[in-house]
Amino acid sequence: MGKIPMLETDEGPLTEAPAIMEYLETKYPANPLYPAEPYARARVIQIMRIMELYVEAPVHPLVGKWFGRDVPDHVVANARPAAEKGLAALERITSFAPYIAGDSFAFADIVAFHCLTLGNRLTMQYLDWNMLDAIPGLNTWYQMLSERDSTSRILADIAAAS
Repeated sequence: MGKIPMLETDEGPLTEAPAIMEYLETKYPANPLYPAEPYARARVIQIMRIMELYVEAPVHPLVGKWFGRDVPDHVVANARPAAEKGLAALERITSFAPYIAGDSFAFADIVAFHCLTLGNRLTMQYLDWNMLDAIPGLNTWYQMLSERDSTSRILADIAAAS
């Protein structure tokens, strides 16, 4: 399918983020990325779904513009209001203490960082809108995550490919 993300494992390749997350959580239990407490775990999953479905998905069709495709005017016009609605939902459940779901780095941080990296590139380029300014603390959180070794390498790869 040419999907990203894709993870090479000793057992073979995996695609689809939920499958990869489940694999990592089970394979490396000493380094959990889901909270052990059921409600906190559910909140992490809730944040991930809001990011995917209501923040990144509304602006994702703008990717077509990178490839010279026509994106219908109504899709472009709806992208920001729909993403703003998703960001408002996100604001109600995030804590930035210092991570997006609390005091521990979690899958919610990984998913949110990915969604905002792509989504904000699109909104900055095509809508003249910085999504990171939509929620108090979001930009600070994003900058903190940008300084992690793994994410700084990803951002460097994106910059080199642009």
